[in-house]
Amino acid sequence: MFNKFFVYSEADMSQISPCTKVCRLDSGMCVGCFRTSSEISMWSMLSDDTARKIIAELPSRRQPPVSHFEEIVE
Repeated sequence: MFNKFFVYSEADMSQISPCTKVCRLDSGMCVGCFRTSSEISMWSMLSDDTARKIIAELPSRRQPPVSHFEEIVE
């Protein structure tokens, strides 16, 4: 799922978005694309370099899923 965000060529970044159409904010970050609400709202106005930097950071923002099963078993 995530790899598709990081294979961009020299395309115009203003035309590319990491949006996955799972648009839900949790603590100010989208659970679908892992951008902040500010990044989402400013995306079309960002420079290509800034957009590329944000896209490069997205994998590190992804949190591992929380397992509630472990809480039940303990």
